[in-house]
Amino acid sequence: MPSDMQSWPNSIWLKGKPDRAASDLEQAIKIQPDSALLLARLVQTYLAQKKYARAVSLCEERISRAPKNAFLQNLLGEVEASEKNYKKAGEAFQKGHELQPDWPQPHSNLATIYIAQGQTGRGCQDL
Repeated sequence: MPSDMQSWPNSIWLKGKPDRAASDLEQAIKIQPDSALLLARLVQTYLAQKKYARAVSLCEERISRAPKNAFLQNLLGEVEASEKNYKKAGEAFQKGHELQPDWPQPHSNLATIYIAQGQTGRGCQDL
């Protein structure tokens, strides 16, 4: 693993090796446990491996330690949305938006899941 762990995840992902990426990212997070980039890449890696439950568990574990972290709520929402669990995704996006109203990502993601469910009026209204 390279010394610059913040740029490393992109290089391993570009090589298309999610199995190796997962174990390396797990090690990297032990070294830099507060890295949002490493956490997001690990969650994406679990989803690429179809390890949905593991991705949810990781997000929920982090949220239990930092319940007022909008990034973590948004990340959980993205995981839930990827599995079309729109109710849970919406709850997470809404909470992320409430925690950090000036950050547009959770709000935009909330609108996107409304549109995905055919609620275009509601989705466009939220955008």
